[in-house]
Amino acid sequence: MKLVERTSGNMNRPLKARPSPKYKRKHRLFLIGSSFLLTVLTIICLIQFGVIPLLHTQISSALQMVTVSGVIEDAQTSQPLANVPVSARIYSFQTQTITDGHGYFSMRVPESSQIIVSTPTYDAQPITPGLGLTIKLAPSPLETARRYMQAFMQQNFEGLWSMLHPDAQAFWSTEAAFASFLTRKFGPLHPLSFALGPVAMAATWIDPDTTMPYQNVAVMHVSLTLGGTNNILSPPSVQAVAHGLFDNQLFAEVKSDGLWRILVSGPLDQEAPILVPAKAPKVTVKVPILMYHHVSAKPTKNALDYSLTVKTPDFAAQMDYLAQKGYHPITLTDVFDNLYYGMALPPHPIVITFDDGYEDNFTDAFPILMRHHFVAEINVITGMIGGWYLTWDQIRQMNAAGIEIGSHTVHHVSLASAFPAEAEHELLDSKTTLENELGHPIQFFCYPSGEPFHNGTLQRRQFITNLLYQDGYVGALLDPGAESIVQDPQKPYELYRIRVAGGEALPLFIQILDNLGAGVGTGTGK
Repeated sequence: MKLVERTSGNMNRPLKARPSPKYKRKHRLFLIGSSFLLTVLTIICLIQFGVIPLLHTQISSALQMVTVSGVIEDAQTSQPLANVPVSARIYSFQTQTITDGHGYFSMRVPESSQIIVSTPTYDAQPITPGLGLTIKLAPSPLETARRYMQAFMQQNFEGLWSMLHPDAQAFWSTEAAFASFLTRKFGPLHPLSFALGPVAMAATWIDPDTTMPYQNVAVMHVSLTLGGTNNILSPPSVQAVAHGLFDNQLFAEVKSDGLWRILVSGPLDQEAPILVPAKAPKVTVKVPILMYHHVSAKPTKNALDYSLTVKTPDFAAQMDYLAQKGYHPITLTDVFDNLYYGMALPPHPIVITFDDGYEDNFTDAFPILMRHHFVAEINVITGMIGGWYLTWDQIRQMNAAGIEIGSHTVHHVSLASAFPAEAEHELLDSKTTLENELGHPIQFFCYPSGEPFHNGTLQRRQFITNLLYQDGYVGALLDPGAESIVQDPQKPYELYRIRVAGGEALPLFIQILDNLGAGVGTGTGK
């Protein structure tokens, strides 16, 4: 049936069918797709029949060519790179050659103010073309990590020290102290092999050892396999090593004076997992360990909430005081590095801990800690994530910035009265969950409400500490009863702490430190 348009001028003129907007869009997409496909097919045909390579050759031959020659050396060792392939690149033009036995090369390149020279396992470097050049190429981050770990396998401590970043060297009082730490920790053991993970570049990155920020950092993970652990390490440590205690340890490098230097040294870092010796040394160390819960500016709801909440301005004042008086916050790993391997601690060491893992630890306490570049330790209840408590993303962010994470059980049960199977579940499952979420070993525990050390029997205490030992925990934090600053490796599951209560004025905070012999500038801690 023919449609007609009825108008005053022509009652029988046929109607024109107008395409719909949907049809127009499809037609436009068809034309675009067809044009793109035709272009791709044309380029493929031109390449297949040699037209584009011919044009490339013609253009190249029309350029003014110059000779670049010289010796290529390793920027770290100053040794010539003999018999290695070398590439010189300018935009899309690339020329290749091979150095001779003395590292000498020569090639023709288009005349330019700058070309990029590269060789495998080294960073590419821009140079100005010329004759008789000496080009020093920096080993790549992956090659630098390989050399570092190889130096360890060969017990070349001087080589290890030379590859550390100056900021990492500054952590140690001397090169000898650095070598002594590695010797005491790994000396009796047999390093068998190591493995390097892929490199990722971070535009901005925080060193978890110092909380200092860096730019353009090469980050990877390094694994180390050890042997000869029997009769040298505790049985749980032997098992931990056999099951990958030093797998996928953080390794980070940043450029300094043209070379990649190590900031965090993976399994060899001072913050790497602790190896527990078969027999604990008979030494002690004085390190005050502060215990916090909430840090918040919100109003408290009851007497218990008040006692657990340090107001944000008060916490800031306390951290300001510690910074001004020269206290140096450290981790529990640092404490045991000192007790087991003799690693020297900084002047006036102190540990800052938080129980339960409340959200305000991230929103209120964490920014203050980062402002002072302070590390700390947070004990997380793994069955209470989100809501009033920290989320996994917040925990991971703080952990990456140097906050050590400890276990505080799954449900915060009393270990003085929990059934044996329940206690074992609370200790082991919380550890496993944290390790799965964070990707590294968890070695420290915190007793919920201090139990069983307040109301538990001696037998119950021994039962719980035996579980901690078997599960691979290195140390455990007490809830203050008798306060002390003396930490003893003979009693690793009884680490003393100092409670910082809500409403505690700064003078009282200072007085408590002084009374315990940890004061700086006044009292007995001079």
